[in-house]
Amino acid sequence: MKNINDDALAEALGVKPMPTHTITVRQPKPLSTEVMSDDDKFDEVRDNIKRLIELGEMSYTELVGVASASQHPQAFAVLSQLLGQMVGANKQLLEIEKLKLEIDEKRHGPTEKIVNNNLFVGSTADMLDQLNKKKD
Repeated sequence: MKNINDDALAEALGVKPMPTHTITVRQPKPLSTEVMSDDDKFDEVRDNIKRLIELGEMSYTELVGVASASQHPQAFAVLSQLLGQMVGANKQLLEIEKLKLEIDEKRHGPTEKIVNNNLFVGSTADMLDQLNKKKD
């Protein structure tokens, strides 16, 4: 909702008013007393980091507008800090995914790779030799 004073304030400062966005605040999940599995813990942490990244992206958009409108060095410093924190959150997300894969491999063994398209470089005699070796 746009405030009538926004136009007067923007006019007095010599800037154009920024569009307002509504941010949906999610209700926190109630604390559970049941024991969570490792997969559920990973999923919850991953979802939390994804939500923080989304919020950071929205904040980044707003801060770019503030920094460009004000041209104040502190606004650009805050923008730079936010970018650093978003990079850190993305790295944490990748580390969590990597850790989950490592744990799954230890638990279930390495996943088999399916090769759909294979290329043999050699003559037909070489290929027949390889096939005969497999039969023996």
